[in-house]
Amino acid sequence: MPRLEERLREEGFYFPTQEQLAAILYNESFGFCAEHPRGEATIPVDGRQLTPAEARALIRYSRLATALVVINRVRQRVGRRPGWTTSLSIPIAQRVTAPAEMREGGGYSLSSQGNQEAYSDCLTLAGEALQRKFAALRTIQHGYQFYSHTDSAHTSTILADRIPVREHIGPLYAPYRAETPYRYLHLAFRIDMLERAERWEQEAVSEFLEPFGVDTR
Repeated sequence: MPRLEERLREEGFYFPTQEQLAAILYNESFGFCAEHPRGEATIPVDGRQLTPAEARALIRYSRLATALVVINRVRQRVGRRPGWTTSLSIPIAQRVTAPAEMREGGGYSLSSQGNQEAYSDCLTLAGEALQRKFAALRTIQHGYQFYSHTDSAHTSTILADRIPVREHIGPLYAPYRAETPYRYLHLAFRIDMLERAERWEQEAVSEFLEPFGVDTR
């Protein structure tokens, strides 16, 4: 599998560093709270009342899922810099996903209460996700390819071609949003892109192993 990463790099594709991936997760998941702002014992999520511990587990899962989406976009070679935007200077409308550099201001600063803990969790999750980048493609969240946070209940705004949402995480409470205090994480994939990536992976493995008498088919 490390040879697959070499091949990706030769073609101009690369995985984000742990710090870049942590910034993506932090930029995308800022505001998801594991404690109710009024100190109530439970948090409403998708019609259920979750304890802070249960909400925290859901937030952690959503961040890990987002990290795996970014990794899959590299593995599936979508776009010149698949899976993330490198700079905040790129207009929002032109971004593929969240920027790979930290946001400041607007409540994002690590000096704000609770933000350092949230970033530390994102950094840990980024490391966990990057450890999986050599796993067989189908084992990484079944080929998830897109993600987006949106106030829509069932549609992801990033999916312009109306790809069905295959996983819907949330709503998660975001108290800084006064009018609509809930946000959602949507994950989806296109089966044709997954199949194309699997063919590419099989071809790459065969190229390196068959000369040594290993039948990969």
